[in-house]
Amino acid sequence: MEVYGSVDWDAGAMAINGVKLSGLELSCRIGSVVVRDVALFDLGEYVLTTERFGSKVMEVDDALEEGYGFYPDYWEMLSIATAGDACCGRSYSFLANIYFGKASTSLFDWAMLYVEASVPLSAQVDVAVGIEAKPSGTDYVAIGLELDW
Repeated sequence: MEVYGSVDWDAGAMAINGVKLSGLELSCRIGSVVVRDVALFDLGEYVLTTERFGSKVMEVDDALEEGYGFYPDYWEMLSIATAGDACCGRSYSFLANIYFGKASTSLFDWAMLYVEASVPLSAQVDVAVGIEAKPSGTDYVAIGLELDW
């Protein structure tokens, strides 16, 4: 469990004036499967980076300074990821992130689904798929084929 927050410290009075809870992250590994749930209560302080940047929790200022892409309107993410060895000395991967938005009008505040997967078919062929869908429709669908010779 990861806790995101801060302490309001008054150095002059040597006193704690308050504690601010800005987010929680729960993570569980079962074999090669990792399940994560991230809830951010203060989107002005913490954000979730995009999948390209590892779906990490970062302070807004750090994400902007480092040039990371992030989702400013998603307050919660449920993620399931796995990767491992497959046939022919190659590996597979799967990632599914479900995001919930602060301004969503859909059931349970569902805002976006992001899924990507890569599977080897042989020692020379990998197939990859990806999709990003929102209540308004599918933003993109990707299909990839990697050939090695």
